Amino acid sequence: MIKIDFSEQEINQLNYRRQKLLFRLSLTLCLVSFVLVILMVYSYRREKYQTVKKVHEQAKLTAKNAALEIDKRLIKLKTIVKSLENDLSVGKFNEEQFGKKLKEISYTNPEIWTVGVVYQPFKFDPSLPLYSNLYVNKEGKRQFFSIEDSYDYTQHEWYKQSLIKGEHWLEPFFGDATKALITGFAIPFYRPDDSNQKLGIVIVTINLEEIREIVSSLKLGKTGFGFLLSKKGTFISYPQQKYVTEQDTIFDLAKEFNNNEQLRKMGEKAIKGVSGKTIDFIEINEQKVLIFYEPIPSTCSSLKGKKRCWSLGVTFFKDEFFVLSEDTEISKKGDTKSLRRKLIWSSLATVSFLFFLSILIFGAYQGSVRNLWTVSSWFSVLLGVEIGFIIYLSLTEQGQQLGGKNQVLLRGPASLNKYLHSHEQLQKRKKIQEELIHVPTGFFLKYLEYRNSNKLYVTGYIWQKYDNRIIEDYPDVVPKNKALGFFMHQAIEFDVTSYFSHEEDNYKLFGWNFKALLSQNFNYYKFPFDSETVSIQLRHNAFDKNVILVPDFDAYNLISPSSKPGLDKDFAMPGWNIKRSFFLYTTKSDDTNFGIEDNKYHQDFPLLDFRVDMQRDFFNIFVITLVIPMIVVILLFLIQWIAIKKIGENKSITPLDMIRAGSSLVFIMILEQINVRQNITTSGIIYIDFCYFIFYLLILAVVINGALFASDLNIRWIEYKQNLLAKLLFWPSLNILLLIVTLFIFY
Repeated sequence: MIKIDFSEQEINQLNYRRQKLLFRLSLTLCLVSFVLVILMVYSYRREKYQTVKKVHEQAKLTAKNAALEIDKRLIKLKTIVKSLENDLSVGKFNEEQFGKKLKEISYTNPEIWTVGVVYQPFKFDPSLPLYSNLYVNKEGKRQFFSIEDSYDYTQHEWYKQSLIKGEHWLEPFFGDATKALITGFAIPFYRPDDSNQKLGIVIVTINLEEIREIVSSLKLGKTGFGFLLSKKGTFISYPQQKYVTEQDTIFDLAKEFNNNEQLRKMGEKAIKGVSGKTIDFIEINEQKVLIFYEPIPSTCSSLKGKKRCWSLGVTFFKDEFFVLSEDTEISKKGDTKSLRRKLIWSSLATVSFLFFLSILIFGAYQGSVRNLWTVSSWFSVLLGVEIGFIIYLSLTEQGQQLGGKNQVLLRGPASLNKYLHSHEQLQKRKKIQEELIHVPTGFFLKYLEYRNSNKLYVTGYIWQKYDNRIIEDYPDVVPKNKALGFFMHQAIEFDVTSYFSHEEDNYKLFGWNFKALLSQNFNYYKFPFDSETVSIQLRHNAFDKNVILVPDFDAYNLISPSSKPGLDKDFAMPGWNIKRSFFLYTTKSDDTNFGIEDNKYHQDFPLLDFRVDMQRDFFNIFVITLVIPMIVVILLFLIQWIAIKKIGENKSITPLDMIRAGSSLVFIMILEQINVRQNITTSGIIYIDFCYFIFYLLILAVVINGALFASDLNIRWIEYKQNLLAKLLFWPSLNILLLIVTLFIFY
């Protein structure tokens, strides 16, 4: 073999050229990765902006279309009143013909509650102080009605304001004759031979329940809802009926929600006929919502020189804003998974940029051992941070998801009433005529404990309220002799430890203190960085009756998921952090009629589902699953670090030494993996298994490298500075492999 000797000057020149080449390569890669960072961040921000913009535009369009739909129905009523006013003002009908006309209008427009005329005192007949000609829907029957027989209508605001203002939409009021909350449209009419003399007013009214039906029918996501405001901000429609019944305003609601200034300002703009949205998500009942509002054009008028309109508000919840249900008019414009993945690519590009930048800053291209160790350590830290960031993004996305397919989250009375309305409409389409019986049901959990990976032991209370009408009209659905009023779907074992009942003025309460062993379908694929959801599903045990269990929201002080309704304040589960609890409906269809012929209620019937979201405690994860593997990896690195080959016959290590050390560490890791998997009964390979496979691979690589280093083969890149390259690559190689697995599982 020919040996070429280089002079010191030539060696220095070769080293300089090599360093210059490495510097240029590092600089080029640093610039390329920096450009990639800019492009990826720009792409992420652009997609996020466009997603938000599209969803906002579509939400605004939904609000506008909904307002126009309501406006179209109100214009119809307005047209009827104007037509009647015109007929009266030109003297087209006599009293008998006019009565027939009212009857025809009432029957062809079932949504109308009252239609007709009321005269000013002595204007119809000098001998009659008051006179009206109305056709009303009274107690479910349509009939002629003389309002003056019930009360003096001239003392009521709806009459006074109609004469003063001219044509206008009425503020909601309680009809003394109809015994219902109503609103409507009124317009004065005049003598046929004297257009300056008002004879009275033509009026048409509708029950606010009819308005609620219209607003409730709007498709606004799974739990998004609409509400309608009058010109004074009074609720004409709101899913939580008490605000309508008590004739509260949007400003009363703002005060109730901790003097919410954004909500108050939104109300002021809305009744002025402005269209828009709240500036940002606002907090109502500890839940973030965005409200779009649109005026109802046909209701707008000038009040003391100021424009005033009815306004439709459309409310969307933050955690539903980007992922809306398929049946909504707002399609799935925002894809949170796509945004999350772009954020991951941006962070990966950032790691690459910082790595190549560190080579330039620390001068690692010069070959200094100290500088190489600095860059190796920095790169390892960057990779570790990136792994943590990817896991954090995944856990955050999981934390924003409430419910799934065939499930509807119940955030409170508003979303509950919306769901019940849609379910009743579904039953009508199926030609189910029986009344849907609501049974308020509550949970209070005291204790949860894992019995194994898919079985859960739970104790607590369940109660039900049956109002007096249900007890009288449907005695078959009421629990008797301490019997249960529900069936728990996932229960393997169920036992009632005590029973109680209590009577109030309007209802009777039944309660059960229970303990149960439940089957749960937990997914451990991402263990140990996983979140799980406990599900307790109930249905009334009268399978052949049209009974639906509804959450007893009145029994809880706070009902937002983050306030954890239904859980004891000292509720805890070892090794887990309780994130939230909530109610939802899970729609299920059974493939049996339970032996009941003509059973209409075993298909697409909602189960009341009480859920508790939990996330593993990181400290507990660290102690149980990661401490021993980390110690083994550190020992493995130390074995490689201290392995120094001396010159001469006496060697500090031999290949057999490396094999023995590696075998011991493998044995420890196998025992630890078996211990972890014994506590998790699940099929398939989970995240922690992939991590163990990497540890085994790393042990094998270190053993092979150490054996080659200790042998007499004298491989140049292994012999270089006492196996320096393998030592430098140890931590980056480990973290790169862990990063690849993390991307595979959490991407």
